[in-house]
Amino acid sequence: FLVDLNWGPRGEEAEASEGSGGFYGVSSQYESRELMTLACSSKVCSFSKQVVKKVEKVETEQAHLEDGGFVYCLLRSPMCEYLVNFLHKLRQLPERYMMN
Repeated sequence: FLVDLNWGPRGEEAEASEGSGGFYGVSSQYESRELMTLACSSKVCSFSKQVVKKVEKVETEQAHLEDGGFVYCLLRSPMCEYLVNFLHKLRQLPERYMMN
């Protein structure tokens, strides 16, 4: 399956991150009927070519049983340096439409 993640500042988080550089990361949750090791990958593509990929494993020890299934949580997984730098460059563009 595919998870499409979007980013954007929200309220106090945006104000706090302006000067400090903030934290760029992702929290996600996955559910399964089976106990397994998950590989969560993040890719950055530029002009239809992959420029960087990060793979993070969610081990079986991180799962907990809930309503007859297993729940896996990936909390505050930091984005790779390439993506953080890319987001900083986007924020410096003079017009919002240029981000697309």
